[in-house]
Amino acid sequence: MRTCVWCGKSLPESTNKGHRRREFCNNTCKQRHYLWHQQIRHDADALAEPYWRTAYLALVERYKWLEGMVQARLLDLEKERKYTDELEKLVDYYKQCAKDLQTDYVARLQGLGLNEEQIKEFDEYWKRQLEEKQSEEQ
Repeated sequence: MRTCVWCGKSLPESTNKGHRRREFCNNTCKQRHYLWHQQIRHDADALAEPYWRTAYLALVERYKWLEGMVQARLLDLEKERKYTDELEKLVDYYKQCAKDLQTDYVARLQGLGLNEEQIKEFDEYWKRQLEEKQSEEQ
């Protein structure tokens, strides 16, 4: 035998086969159950709200901290990029200076009357010296 969800009184059996079974003995019990259910839902939301608000605020703080860390790393990368660009310019400058110096020496050697073979020997010597310096730096 079925009973009322709210007050516990027995409910009559339905004679119609397609109809839903009754859960309440009358509309008063149905209304009381509805109001109680609404209050419980409101109370549950009120109890859960501080937890979720705190959890949300913690996530927001974590996001802000991570965003700050990302911005700091981006600034560091930008500084490093500028420094690297300056070093690359200096390397290019010194390479050009070395080429200019080599050209100057070749012109002076030609001015002293050295032939092409002697200048080639000097050029090969110059390149070996540069390679040795580069290998020492690495």
